[in-house]
Amino acid sequence: MLSGTEFLIGLGSGFIGLAVTVLLRSRRVDWALIWALCGLAGLTAGQRFGERQVVQALDLEPWVLAWTVSAFLIAAYGLAGAQNRPHLAAGFVASIIGVWATVPDTETISVLVGVTMAIIWSWWPLKFATPRALGGGAAAALAAWATIAGGGGRGIAVVGGVGIVAMLGVLGLMDRWSQRTSAWVVMAAHILLVGVWFTIARAQMTPLAAFAGGMFASGVVLGALWIGSNRHSNRIEHVEDPSDDTVAPVDPQ
Repeated sequence: MLSGTEFLIGLGSGFIGLAVTVLLRSRRVDWALIWALCGLAGLTAGQRFGERQVVQALDLEPWVLAWTVSAFLIAAYGLAGAQNRPHLAAGFVASIIGVWATVPDTETISVLVGVTMAIIWSWWPLKFATPRALGGGAAAALAAWATIAGGGGRGIAVVGGVGIVAMLGVLGLMDRWSQRTSAWVVMAAHILLVGVWFTIARAQMTPLAAFAGGMFASGVVLGALWIGSNRHSNRIEHVEDPSDDTVAPVDPQ
């Protein structure tokens, strides 16, 4: 539960990170790096003072671990270019909570939910810190590791949770791809994708079938967003540069 010891430990660690970003606000520190460091501190404290063992052994098929690594790379790349925009910060929160709702053993991810709830304010609306390349990689790695640790060896839960981590990076990519699309349309697409991977993680199917279904659904949503963005961009360009605004030559008589 989010009211447990692990969540409270994460919340306390996150408030320390929030204080650091406030004190260093003039330097616009790497928000994702501070989040990752607070997460590691919270996990260490949770291992010592938590109600259950936070760090658990991993027993997964090699292809699931490969999917985890791929999701980490996608999330790291997407977070590295994130800006101080409200839908990106909200999407980060939605992804972490989505992972918490997906995995069966929530002790590890509960710490990260607590950290996120406390420190997210320095990304937005305060805009004291911004995710960068180094922190983006660290945050993505920690989120992916927490997902497979919380999966408890249940392959389909790890596939769904890691899919949500990957969508965290896709959120940043969608924001870059569709500069002329409403930010809240991008946010709605992200929440839909989180819901897709969450639903798949709860379905009665093999992990491989869950992976295939999640990738297909993600492709459909991203493809629709891409097509809609291009059409919207073409309409704007047509209005800004109409083809019938040429001036006819004047006959000098």
